[in-house]
Amino acid sequence: MAKTKAADVAKDAALAEIEALASEYQIAHQGLANVVGLVEDRVRAIHAEHALSVRAAAEAEAAAHSALIDAVDRNRALFKSPKSRIFYGVKLGLKKAQDSIRFDAGAVVRRIQSLLPGKADELLRRTVEVNRDALKRLSQEELRQLGVCRVIGADAPFAGVEKSDAAKAAAAILESAEGDGQ
Repeated sequence: MAKTKAADVAKDAALAEIEALASEYQIAHQGLANVVGLVEDRVRAIHAEHALSVRAAAEAEAAAHSALIDAVDRNRALFKSPKSRIFYGVKLGLKKAQDSIRFDAGAVVRRIQSLLPGKADELLRRTVEVNRDALKRLSQEELRQLGVCRVIGADAPFAGVEKSDAAKAAAAILESAEGDGQ
């Protein structure tokens, strides 16, 4: 019995120590949470303070970008070769858009089922819709028979500042300010 009582006392002492350490840990954790909360409050306040000027700067950048894209689009002949140039760290010019295909899905499904029944599992999904990726691999003649037109991607104007995180930072500031009702 003496051994059991001594073991219980040791166990109770160990649990009391662990409980005290858990309390200290919880207090330290709450202190960290309070400091992080203060920092986050300050950051939100800074974002809110500058949200209007960031929004105005973002709108000015969007207007300048639009004007630049319009100028590139009006002067496509200047970008035959080379297709792009860099001025003041801004890469601009023409880039080829992705090729795509265009079709009447219902008509193409019926034509696949009647003209290419052996490829229907590949070209049609279980929901009976056209598999665009599989269609892209068909010959021009097969596409013609199905009533599918291949649309070649055209050059589209583009412009963007290379390696800039300013846009990401502006978006984060605006998002933070909007979260505060600004």
